[in-house]
Amino acid sequence: MWELVASKRPGPRLAAALLAGAAAPSLSQQQVTRQLLPLLSTLGSDQDPAVGSASIAAAAVLFDCLGTEQEVQEALLSTLDDMLIAGGHSAEMALLAVLAPAASRASSQQLEWLLQRLLLMLAAMHQRSSSGKTSTQLTEAAAAAFVALRQIEAHEFTEQRLCMHFAAALTALQREADLLDQPQRDALAAMVEDHETPPAGLGGSGGAQQPAELQHLALGPRAALPLTATLAMSTHPAPSSPAYFEHAMSRCRGRAQLAALFAGAGLLSPEDDLPISAFLGAA
Repeated sequence: MWELVASKRPGPRLAAALLAGAAAPSLSQQQVTRQLLPLLSTLGSDQDPAVGSASIAAAAVLFDCLGTEQEVQEALLSTLDDMLIAGGHSAEMALLAVLAPAASRASSQQLEWLLQRLLLMLAAMHQRSSSGKTSTQLTEAAAAAFVALRQIEAHEFTEQRLCMHFAAALTALQREADLLDQPQRDALAAMVEDHETPPAGLGGSGGAQQPAELQHLALGPRAALPLTATLAMSTHPAPSSPAYFEHAMSRCRGRAQLAALFAGAGLLSPEDDLPISAFLGAA
């Protein structure tokens, strides 16, 4: 797929990112580390926003389905860091939108990484004008952080360091509460109060504690908030989204049909090769 990545036109590069996301669940860990992650790292710094966003969505697929082997996890998180550095604000928003919903299934290492990146973003936002974000971007980032923390809250915290990271992120966002609307401020205040006392068995002082499994339900179960990002995977995926192509590709038989799918979406022209057999085994 490096032929597509090297194209001067954005269409083939976008096709490569979408193919990578669709192929990710079926790849071996060796293929992921040696082929897919270098490809996504390159696409993540693409100047075309659609290509960068699609590569982030592909990395998020790995975040949700990759095994727990330490070396592979570290390689994935390093790639995500590269994408954040290259993509700036738009990459931060896209990553929060696609990774936070997977938090309930994330490994401890993944969740700790996500919370740490949230804390870094919020710390930078506190500097306001020197953060590199416009006032509109600051408001957007605060709202995205709020939604992400609501979704991360669904994770059953069983490790003290994760509880501490989560509580610190809530407090950091509360410090930027002027960027949120009133309903979000009220909900955030309730979340902060809800997580002030560490779950039973994780240390901390104070009075009687609830069982760990009831800590995040002190105010009753919270329904997941709808995502505002267009990259969110839905039951009715939009054309040209990673979910759409994963669905459509599952019905393709062979290289010709796959090429026709991408040509029909305007991503590839007839003269473009589709070198995907190494990833998908297309005939």
